[in-house]
Amino acid sequence: QSVPFCFYAIFAVLGTFLLSIEKPLFLGKQLGAAMERSRTTGKLDADDADPLAAPELQGSNTPEGYKPHVLEFFVPLGTLIGIAVGTFIISGTPNVHWAFGAAFVIAGGTALAKGMSIKDLISGFHDGLKGVVLGCVILLLAVTIGGISSAAGGAIFLVETLGEAIPFFILPVLLQVLTMLIAFSTGTSWGTYAVAFPLAMPLAWAVATSQGLSHPELFMTLCFAAVMDGSVYGDQCSPISDTTVLSSVCTGCDLMDHVKTQIPQASVAAGLAAICWTGVALLTA
Repeated sequence: QSVPFCFYAIFAVLGTFLLSIEKPLFLGKQLGAAMERSRTTGKLDADDADPLAAPELQGSNTPEGYKPHVLEFFVPLGTLIGIAVGTFIISGTPNVHWAFGAAFVIAGGTALAKGMSIKDLISGFHDGLKGVVLGCVILLLAVTIGGISSAAGGAIFLVETLGEAIPFFILPVLLQVLTMLIAFSTGTSWGTYAVAFPLAMPLAWAVATSQGLSHPELFMTLCFAAVMDGSVYGDQCSPISDTTVLSSVCTGCDLMDHVKTQIPQASVAAGLAAICWTGVALLTA
């Protein structure tokens, strides 16, 4: 129900499309200069840029004598998606453990059957873990913080302190800004969800009921969308986010150049989203 109110996501995707057809509403100084440089000189990076290099992603570490096949990529991937979607359809909950386990067994078993050594297989598995360990640690710590806040009564404290003090039409934007800052600082949207949702949803309900809103469920939906989108913004723009780092690694560009060129456009989308949330909150009060 919150998808139609995820205005930041809508504006961000629209902005990406307009940029891809070279009709952007807003570029920002640095991105405009980068586009002009690439068109006039053919240089993709600035002179002082320090492009990220990742041998695990940029190069090939295929063991000598081993001949990979394209099906070794698609079959495990198809297995992962098939089991996840299939268990979701059957039971209502995707069995992610079985999906990843089956995909790993198929990929590893196929590689061993074709002659790859166990040492090379473990080395490849180790390389694959490098990109997810930090994110898992951050998510674990964020969930821990969320649990501590819940046990300490953080949601109750916020409800009692702010339930009647915050004008209802300000709350969606306030939640957006707070989650933007949290996600930007931690580099994870999912970790921000774990921290923010247990606090934001009780507060949204308290504000809606204490101030007599006509549609409290709709107001909670707006606040839910604001938390989602604020977290995505922070994750998207954070220099320590896995998505930001991997985007820079895979494209071979300077990490901070990537961060600095996307923040202005993302901020325009976030500003438009804030206006929309405030407008909907006022119109439906």
